[in-house]
This record gives sequence, C-alpha cells and structure tokens, in this order.
Amino acid sequence: MKKKILVILSGSDRLNLKDGKIYNTGFYLNEFMVPVKKMLDAGFELEFANPEGTKPFLDKGSDSAAYFGNNEDQHRIHKELLEKLKILSEKDSPVKSFKKIMEEGLDRFDGIFVPGGHAPMEDLTDNHDLGLIFRHFHEKSKPTALVCHGPVALLSAICNAAGFMQKVKTGDFEAAKSAMKDWPYSGYDMTVFSTDEENAVAGERGIGGFVQFDPQTTLKLAGGNMKPGQNMFENNVVVCRELVTGQNPASDEELAEKFINMLKK
Repeated sequence: MKKKILVILSGSDRLNLKDGKIYNTGFYLNEFMVPVKKMLDAGFELEFANPEGTKPFLDKGSDSAAYFGNNEDQHRIHKELLEKLKILSEKDSPVKSFKKIMEEGLDRFDGIFVPGGHAPMEDLTDNHDLGLIFRHFHEKSKPTALVCHGPVALLSAICNAAGFMQKVKTGDFEAAKSAMKDWPYSGYDMTVFSTDEENAVAGERGIGGFVQFDPQTTLKLAGGNMKPGQNMFENNVVVCRELVTGQNPASDEELAEKFINMLKK
C-alpha cells in the first residue's frame, strides 16, 4: 500500500500587516511544488487540505524561474504539474477542509507537510482543527515537514493558541506566556523564516509594510529551540525527532529529501 501524505495549505490570499495594510500572498510555488513533485515521484499519495476546503492561492511573486535555480525548464515542469493537480481550480480543486479530513480519519496518513509563503501567518497559527491534526501526528511520531513561514502552523497545537496569538500580536509577550498551555513542540530544534530575513523583506521595498508578529520570535516564545542559518536566504534545514523544518525558499530541495527519507524508514 502506498504511503499517504497530508499537505496543509493556507486558505488566505492576503496577510494583514500593521497599520491596516494588506500584503497579497499565498503559497510559494517552489516551496509547495518541489516537495510535492518529489513525493509523487517517490510513489506517495497526497491529499490536500486548508481551513475551509477552499481553493488556495499562489503568491504571484514566487511564480518565477529565480526560485528554481533560474532554470526555466524546471519552473515550467513544476507549474504544469500544479495545473495538472487542479489545486487552483475554481470548480474542482481537490482541497478538503480540516473537518472533512478529520472525519475521514487521520490514521490513514503517514506524514504531514506545510509549505510557506506569508499566508500561513494569516489563518494557520490558531486554527483549532489544525491544532488537533498536529497533535495527532505528534502523538504518533509521524514525520512532519514545514518550510519557510510554514512552521508557524505548529503554533496551532498550543492548547490556547488563539489567546496566545492575540497577546503576541499586541506585543504583550508576558501575557502570551501566561496564555500558552501545553505545546507539544516545546524544546524541539527548529527553524523558520528568520527575524533577519523578515526585516529584510519588510517595508515599502518588500511586502509593503510590517508583519503583526515575527515568526522566529514567536516560535521561540512558545518554546521552540530556534536554529537560524548563518546567512540569510541560504538553505538551512533542521531535523529534530519527527520534525523537519526548512528556513526559506532555498531549503525546498533538502527539506523534501530529508522528509522523504524519514518516511521511507
């Protein structure tokens, strides 16, 4: 029987920034499709889910050969596969809701993967159903891979994720610590789009403003043992127990390979 992977996506096409500004975003093409293609090539079956089972969105800024080593052929191949999977289809996207995925049963999955783009910061950090899904995978020690901004989705597994995130966004870190309860990934080594990288893309020359919370700071506050790479925007993958995290778009290949090797064991 083929192993089956649950792929988690955001359902948002925007990120609300400070001062009421909005950044149009979605999933990053390479962060999603490079691991997806490698998993399919390895013979795995994939199911896709987001909060409401709606069509996800592609971050248009990621639709570039620059994220595929400036290889136009690789860009085209991955874009064609995306179209074949009908992920972005208005009528027949295969994306299911978290509730539907849980109703059909989580035991059938052997691993879980979350790509980045800024969108997970909008609707995956405090989703109750997603928190239950992550807790299942953690309790079963099933391989769990997240890349770039994807690791912020792990925050949903905090018992009071909504209260925690509300305090984080207001900058009240002490109150956030008080609101936080029982995060299963506390003490894990991990990485995420770093504070330095977030600062580098902030402002008018980047995403047009400033994020409401910093991923690295927030995961550290929750109890993550953060391991950012020495150089910004360069590949950095961290493996700790069943968890595989990649820091940025450059981490797509190695993250996928390490995740697949873990699934094969």
